[in-house]
Amino acid sequence: MWESYKNGYKAYLQLEKSLSENSVEAYLRDIDKLTFYLQENVLQKSPGDLGPENAAIIH
Repeated sequence: MWESYKNGYKAYLQLEKSLSENSVEAYLRDIDKLTFYLQENVLQKSPGDLGPENAAIIH
């Protein structure tokens, strides 16, 4: 579910923000950690489902 979002975000970080490969990989690892947490806690949410109101569940 998240792969297409991750690919788009990676392209954005590389092309629009001109970040180094290390920085891009660090951002993508953070997304992997978030998705792992959501899956482990049975919170099946897509990136479009997450917003400021969900901050309490991911902290």
